[in-house]
Amino acid sequence: MNTFSNLFRSLIAGLFLVCGSLVGAQTLVAGHSLRVIATDHFDIIFPEESRPGAEYLAGIAEKHLEDITTLLGIPFDERIPVTLTPFTDQFNGYMSSFPYSHIVLYDAPPDVEFVAYRNSLESLFVHELVHVVSLATRSSFFKKLNRLFGGWVMPAALSAPMFMVEGVTVSFESRSGFGRANDPLVHHRLSQAAYEGTFLSPVQASDTWDHPPFARAYYEYGGMFSAWLQKKYGMPLYAKLWQELGTTPRISLWYTRSGFYAAFERVYQMPLLEAWSDFAASFKIPGIIDNDDGMLTGDDCMILSVAAGTDRVFFLDRYTRRVYALDPETGRSETVLKVDAESETIALSPDGTRLLVSGFRTRGSLVDAEVREYDVQTGKKTGRIWRDSTAAAYFRDGIVGLSHDGHASRLVYYEDPDTPRVLLSGSPELLFSNPVPLDSSRIAVIAAERGIRSLWIYDAETESVSIVSAGEYLDSHLWSHIRGLSAGPDELLFSYHDGEGLYKLARIELGKDGQGELILDRTNYSGGVFSPVRCGTRVVYRAQFSGTDALAGYPEADSGEMVERYPLSFVSRTVGPADGEAAVSDSRDAPVSRDTPDSSDAPAFPVRFEEKDYSPCSWLNPLDLWFPVPLIRSTGSTLRLDGGGIVTYMGTPTDMNVFLLFAAYDARENFGEVDATWVSFVPGAPLTVRMTDGIEFFTNDSFRYPYRETRGSAALSFVRGIGGERIRYAIEPSFEAVWAALPRPGAASAYEWPYEEGLFIPGLSLSLMNRDRLPRELFGRGVSLTVSAKAALPENEFRYDAVFRASTGTAFPVRMTLYGARDESGMDIDGSSFAFNTVPWASAAAVEYADDDTGYHQWIAGGEAEFCFFSAEIQKPLSHVYWNRFFGILAWRGAVHDSDDADAAGEPPGTPIAPGIRFVNSLVLKAGAVVTLLPVPMLPVRLSPHGWVAWKLADGEPLNLEKSLVFGLSFQIEW
Repeated sequence: MNTFSNLFRSLIAGLFLVCGSLVGAQTLVAGHSLRVIATDHFDIIFPEESRPGAEYLAGIAEKHLEDITTLLGIPFDERIPVTLTPFTDQFNGYMSSFPYSHIVLYDAPPDVEFVAYRNSLESLFVHELVHVVSLATRSSFFKKLNRLFGGWVMPAALSAPMFMVEGVTVSFESRSGFGRANDPLVHHRLSQAAYEGTFLSPVQASDTWDHPPFARAYYEYGGMFSAWLQKKYGMPLYAKLWQELGTTPRISLWYTRSGFYAAFERVYQMPLLEAWSDFAASFKIPGIIDNDDGMLTGDDCMILSVAAGTDRVFFLDRYTRRVYALDPETGRSETVLKVDAESETIALSPDGTRLLVSGFRTRGSLVDAEVREYDVQTGKKTGRIWRDSTAAAYFRDGIVGLSHDGHASRLVYYEDPDTPRVLLSGSPELLFSNPVPLDSSRIAVIAAERGIRSLWIYDAETESVSIVSAGEYLDSHLWSHIRGLSAGPDELLFSYHDGEGLYKLARIELGKDGQGELILDRTNYSGGVFSPVRCGTRVVYRAQFSGTDALAGYPEADSGEMVERYPLSFVSRTVGPADGEAAVSDSRDAPVSRDTPDSSDAPAFPVRFEEKDYSPCSWLNPLDLWFPVPLIRSTGSTLRLDGGGIVTYMGTPTDMNVFLLFAAYDARENFGEVDATWVSFVPGAPLTVRMTDGIEFFTNDSFRYPYRETRGSAALSFVRGIGGERIRYAIEPSFEAVWAALPRPGAASAYEWPYEEGLFIPGLSLSLMNRDRLPRELFGRGVSLTVSAKAALPENEFRYDAVFRASTGTAFPVRMTLYGARDESGMDIDGSSFAFNTVPWASAAAVEYADDDTGYHQWIAGGEAEFCFFSAEIQKPLSHVYWNRFFGILAWRGAVHDSDDADAAGEPPGTPIAPGIRFVNSLVLKAGAVVTLLPVPMLPVRLSPHGWVAWKLADGEPLNLEKSLVFGLSFQIEW
């Protein structure tokens, strides 16, 4: 049984359902009314909880749009909807050009350990607004096409690689003197890569390199490269480069001679690779020392957080999602507990028996901050949970942590999980880092005040704040980049950067008389010094190398003249009430170097703008993004053109509802074909509704039977974690209805064909999974189990499927799939059937026996075991394809099935093993590559194409290679 398919319709629907930038996102929670503040160019959409942020944006948006368009020389006169949502606890935002340019900002503050801004909401907005303007670069010809066809006419997407798309935004967010392009942590990472000889190439920094730092590279390399270009050659030339990207890109078979590379050489009169080489050379630092004797761990890991007990150091590894305990004296480590996928920090109780793990829980695209407590001895949860808080540590009889009110962070104390007490309240211009208790009354915290970090000590007894001072010079040069604060007996440890080299170690000895001494070590150790902790008499720290992290013991002997000591004083500060206002009333305002006027000094809402209710339907215009397509059908090697039509994409600016419509005229059957898909996140999980009405074909030998198929379906995908995020469950109810109309002689159109009786198919799928896969892994790690059931009514025919998958990671890559299915309507050996067209175990099916199969099986059970016997790293581009690696897989797959169909034309495949039961099995060799396609550099697509050959062992003639060998091609797409 085979059917014709509409090539373009299938491709577009697949892209729509797979590509996250097109299918919307969960940005809001249903039931909240939204308001809109309108300025000259912006519609700021918000619920009442985000009114302060929305009013602030209304006061600064127009000025930033004017500054950005002037600097880049790219005019922009469209309206820009900006949605501000408070329903997530994680700092983030995004911009999308489809179907029109719009911005979504999450109303939450950033982690001070990540980066510091003068105003976090403003910097986030600027970052996304630069995306809007820079990607709108178009020559006059493309402007006309854009006005006709809408958002997909984006020539920059055909030229600008990811490191430029994100680089321009990072460089502009940093023009105030803060942001990632001015952060020495980013400088450290690139300097470390230059020292190791692993500095990424422009292609590798464009989301093709699938080793660490994974998705961070194009922000950091791109932001630093754009800032370097602007500083060395000036903004006018940089603006000219972006204007050039709006013209027709130069096409060449060689990637480095086309697109952005060609545009760069035309503007800067030098090859991009030459400029990149100079850029890389600027990060080479002399005097770096290897701490080989101090290395305590050597496994591939990414350490997110470190905590110390009296004799062991605990660290959280992002890759394995485990907390390990390390003995610094022996170098031995052991797993203490497994944590959730979104865990970020850990803190040890004073007696060393319990551990706090702070992180996030997901609700679709939204996340909630959460702290969980574990027993160190058993590795089990104690049951205590603190919600809406993160970065927690033990303090007195409870915990102290961070929460937020919009973009304002707050220092909070929980005596019990349900009664938070606000100790300090910040604002978008005053943020706090992870709190570090010193004793039962004092808490040390890093505060970022208008982007400038300083070290605060909060006294809970007197409710007062003291700021640590090392003198005027050090205060203005030292504290601004400190990170990784921890406490030992009568001391504080942290990482600092003095404007030269890598991150280094700093200690504060706290005297009994209320004074203290600052001790700075100027030694540049390879990997830098991060998250230092005191374990017994030793200092252990995290070394951050270019592709992995490690724990290291700090050399115990002072580095002689490299160590400097300074006396400290503690300056009292007046703090305001903990009611959401800025905590400091007499804030210092150190001078800040910046290139553009700063809008953060403006009143939050200087003028009154128009305000109205939000109406999502007003944004649904089918002409915002559309394009014509031919109606091409295919089966096997046959192609034919039956007509043509259009595809249009619509969406609301909140991305809570998106629509894809395909409409075409079939000239052969005088029929209008329709395929409409609606994805809605209003239910709290993606609801996909689809309706199709078109011509399909049965094929049997040389005969083709057309019929009209009208199909409607709805599916809801609800995915959540069980207790946390490590184990997830998915519930997916679905409903489908299908009607078929067979041709009637003499009918002038397919509309006149009479329908047969309809088929109604309710279904339910349940899944449990903890599988996880890093970009560089072929199989990933973990297990999953999916069971599903469907019914075909009114025939009362049922189908049941069960699939179990298990895989290991990189050390010994193995993947196993087991499946079973029962289909009362009858199915082929690959699981396909007319009534139930979705096969959850298709990748493991014995498809090599499909041509010999008589079909109509009632049940099938089988499996596949795969072993990756070689994987060779390539990591090189060839033309517009970047080759990550070649791989080879040896597999065995087999299946048992019933064979009692009396109507079958011949013998079903397989070896009889019992009455009515046959067994098929094969050895399969798969060889392929992991590649990244770069025809559209802004959206690199990673594929795993591979060819396979199956040696059928159950056809009775395994040595007859002509009959026993079956060849095929397959690929997996990743976004």
